[in-house]
Amino acid sequence: MGFNENASSLCGHLFFEYLITIEKLCSTKNKTVTDHLKKRIANYPSSRILVVDDKAGWHSFFKDMFSDADKVDIHCIGEDFNKLEFEDIEKRIVDEVNDFEPHVIILDFRLMEDKDAEIRDDKRQISGYRVLAKVLKGSYKKPPGSFGRQVIIFTATSRIENILLLKEGNADGFILKEKPEKYQGKQITKDAISKMVATLERALERAEFLIRLNGKINELNATSLGIEPKLSDT
Repeated sequence: MGFNENASSLCGHLFFEYLITIEKLCSTKNKTVTDHLKKRIANYPSSRILVVDDKAGWHSFFKDMFSDADKVDIHCIGEDFNKLEFEDIEKRIVDEVNDFEPHVIILDFRLMEDKDAEIRDDKRQISGYRVLAKVLKGSYKKPPGSFGRQVIIFTATSRIENILLLKEGNADGFILKEKPEKYQGKQITKDAISKMVATLERALERAEFLIRLNGKINELNATSLGIEPKLSDT
């Protein structure tokens, strides 16, 4: 996708690093494939995307991914989350959402990797799910200030029970990480990247419509109650 070929610069966490370290897409006949994806990304609508992940390497990946998308403003937080308590993480995310007002949030399933790895029984205690259900989405009947923002879960898990749990928490979509040790071939990697680009495209389209719609509904509800409406993104 046109990233720097020095994969080590991304601390070994580069998503789909095989495109660079094995396939060398930037300098082979497959360049037309990555050019096509880069054009799709460059055509993303004016929007704000928040990446919440505890690995700084993923922050570098997404910043590189959107480097040519002039209309996309991207913020990344979470590289210190593994050192914090959940309450501190919760506050950091709430503050960032309120200040940045993202259209799409890319949320890692395991924000506190060491502590999350110890959870065996109640997967609802995994940090990413708690942030999703408690902080970002809540009940579908009354999302707490989300105004239609799309939350896309960024995860290496494909276990059906985890996916169903996250859907129960009102996740709006999923991007599956491809682990280097589970690399299954070049075509599968290309297809996965194409699906990721398409997932974000759809999320931005939904957010643009829903944020405006829910903002108007909020204004109407507030007016009917005689209170000052909460301002929403326009």
